[in-house]
Amino acid sequence: MPDIEDGKVRSELLLQHKAFIGECHIFDGSSLLLPHKLLLPKTELVSLLKNQVVKLTIEFISELSPNSPDCLRYYNILFRRILKQMNLKQVGRNYYNKQEATEFFDHKYNNKTYRVDAINWEDNPRTKFKKSGGAEITFVDYYREQYNTEVTDLTQPLLISKGKWKKSQQDTPHKPIMLVPELCYLTGLSDKMRKDYRVMRDLALHMRLDPERRQHELRKLMNTIQTNREVQRELQLWDLKFDTNFVSFSGRILKEVRIFQGRRAFDSHPQFADWSRETRSGPLLNVKSLDHWLILYPTRNYGAASSLVQSLRKVTPTMGTAMREAKMLEVSDTVQSYTTVLENHVSSKTQMVLCVLSSEKKDLYDGIKQYLCVKCPTPSQCVVARTLDKPQTLMTIATKIAQQMNCKMGGALWKVETGLQNAMFIGIDCFHDTVNRRKSIAGFVSSINQELTQWFSQCIFQESGQELVNGLKTCLEAALKLWCKHNQFLPQAIIVYRDGVGDGQLQALMDHEVPQIESSLRSVYPKDSGCTPVYRAEVGCCAAAFTLKAL
Repeated sequence: MPDIEDGKVRSELLLQHKAFIGECHIFDGSSLLLPHKLLLPKTELVSLLKNQVVKLTIEFISELSPNSPDCLRYYNILFRRILKQMNLKQVGRNYYNKQEATEFFDHKYNNKTYRVDAINWEDNPRTKFKKSGGAEITFVDYYREQYNTEVTDLTQPLLISKGKWKKSQQDTPHKPIMLVPELCYLTGLSDKMRKDYRVMRDLALHMRLDPERRQHELRKLMNTIQTNREVQRELQLWDLKFDTNFVSFSGRILKEVRIFQGRRAFDSHPQFADWSRETRSGPLLNVKSLDHWLILYPTRNYGAASSLVQSLRKVTPTMGTAMREAKMLEVSDTVQSYTTVLENHVSSKTQMVLCVLSSEKKDLYDGIKQYLCVKCPTPSQCVVARTLDKPQTLMTIATKIAQQMNCKMGGALWKVETGLQNAMFIGIDCFHDTVNRRKSIAGFVSSINQELTQWFSQCIFQESGQELVNGLKTCLEAALKLWCKHNQFLPQAIIVYRDGVGDGQLQALMDHEVPQIESSLRSVYPKDSGCTPVYRAEVGCCAAAFTLKAL
């Protein structure tokens, strides 16, 4: 008290009492992990922040056993501390060894990345801003004092970044970040680089390592950890050490999956996971005819639109798709033009809208999709004109576009045999708006037929940053009722794939979401059906899978 938002400042305030809490501790900004108990269950301390008194209250919550899921969260904090002690530089969420960097291009990076949302033409580097302590300072003086860097252009405007969402700041007012353009550099790959085959090939050599090279690089990292005195001292404080060997376990090769398309069946080629060539030579599993559809194209891209239509005429007969002439509509290159034309021509009979776009402008794509998903729900397909410029790949692209349109109209391309009878598959994930910090959205999808070609979906709006999902009971009940409507019986097994769960949230997820699923099963299945929910948790890198079976 008072509350301090900055995690770094909170850590500095706690470290003023290092002699009391001990050198061996892990602090994540709100939770403190110690290898021993303090004398009292509740301790109050006083720290100073620039002559301001700040009261710290430390209260005992629980004792963690070595197999507690929360331990993983603290191990991750300790591991990040070790990476910093090894002088690895953080870029985004990852750490890199600057000494072993492979340079390809003559451009610079720094260790923080920002998305530029706007330009502030009113201010310049001589503008003053408030520091965390409340004192005002110009950008010129700040960079001179903090980084010993001189800003030379004093009239340049400032870049505005809305910043990224943090869980610790979900209830605080959002303030944009101002950046000096002179001190910023573009990150990532430009479109020109991505189109350069040689550049992407050279990058792949270093980024896509085969198992032997990946193992070699990991051994180098482990050797560095084992020989770094500062790291070893940190680990000894916790009585921890890294194994010198890799974890060994028995693996198994999954049975090769056969893909069924129409009356044909073919292999999935597990080594390459690509069966696109086989799909072109026969009818699809469930074909939808294309009778009433529109094509919107900018004036300058009429040639690309015409080439696409001609290619679609060649590939659709093989798929078994009956395709009538599309209504060709010319538009200008603006969201308003596309939506105005759509308002005038989309009707209840329209099965599909295909939009040719002159570029990859996000606002144009988002505007079209918002209209066709929210204001006038109609299946749609967007394609950038540039992808239609290469004659040698046009037939392949047309095939994939035709397949996507068939799916969006309710058809199916192919199916696989899972080996499970009457099983429903569910996927759950959460989207967090890290830029605008609006409400988080949980997505729920479930299969409603045994071939896994038809799906039910629903969105749940939640508080900003909320990962655990409320409302699963309602979603699952609706999904089960729809399954029953299609199949005339309830599923015998339900497999739920849950993505986006951090190590420290696994137990909370089991406590919060699994009971909702169990409650749904009890309310939907008849009491005399003998149905007993049983679940099994499988923890992956960032996902947890739950299996609930009706016995």
